[in-house]
Amino acid sequence: MDKKKDILETQGEPFVFATLANKGVIKLVDNLIWNIKKVGMLNKLFIICADKITIDYYKDKSEIEVVEEDLCNIEDQSKYAEYGSQGFENIVIRKYPGIKKVLQETGKDVVFVDCDIGFWKDINSYYKSLGDLDFDVYCSSEPNYYYCTGFTIFRNNERVSRFIELHVSTHRKMSMLNKYVDDQTVFNYIVEQYAKFPRRLIPFILTKLVKKKSNNFAKWCLSKVGLLMLRVLKFPAKIVPLPESQFCNGHYLMTKGQWTSTGNLVDGIVREDMYIAHANWIKGVNNKINFLTKLNLFRDEAQV
Repeated sequence: MDKKKDILETQGEPFVFATLANKGVIKLVDNLIWNIKKVGMLNKLFIICADKITIDYYKDKSEIEVVEEDLCNIEDQSKYAEYGSQGFENIVIRKYPGIKKVLQETGKDVVFVDCDIGFWKDINSYYKSLGDLDFDVYCSSEPNYYYCTGFTIFRNNERVSRFIELHVSTHRKMSMLNKYVDDQTVFNYIVEQYAKFPRRLIPFILTKLVKKKSNNFAKWCLSKVGLLMLRVLKFPAKIVPLPESQFCNGHYLMTKGQWTSTGNLVDGIVREDMYIAHANWIKGVNNKINFLTKLNLFRDEAQV
């Protein structure tokens, strides 16, 4: 652990990346690594492994740290699992315990990124701009004011530690009561418990206004919403959504974009202020790869 911290200190980056993987998504993880390097980010990547095969594949790779989670030797956990399946739940229940380990071992903020995400540009400048808002968790969003946990920034503080503990315990309890529940469902369930509709809409609305850096009044309002979460709603952490138009999910890209016969987006859908493309809302590894390829965010046989 000391050696790991020494490596991180010399890099001097304010945060590290973390992702969750098993054998079934190794090709996507390799592509994620290529994307991080492609835009010039030096932030270290921690891979939370759900099976022994993935651990063996990445353990000797340079600039990557492997996080071993429980039950890594179960063969079924090596298969690709679609969102909404029992196999998917068995994998993602390891996500928050893994994030907790990364926070503890590095002492740095953690940016969790799903392996089916590509980067258009370096997010470090955007990350630094978030210091003005002073929230604990910044999470990507989806339609209908729903948090998408595939891209989430976790500050390394006590409130985030308590939130993760709450998430882990809630996930375990819900898993015993339901046949299927994933980490994103648990995340949104916790938010609903503390900020019932329509109060939970306020951060989403203000975030759209904050997108324009000149809107200092919206930033001020959003900071007050954060205090409201802690002091009035007794929320365990201050959580705010990231702009969907900059941290783009698959639904946003498929509905906003127009595709040419050669598979390229037209009409300026890829703007300078876009940071990521998430190939969610798309089933199957090959379909995700095809989608990222159309956006010039997939390198076949990506090299670590």
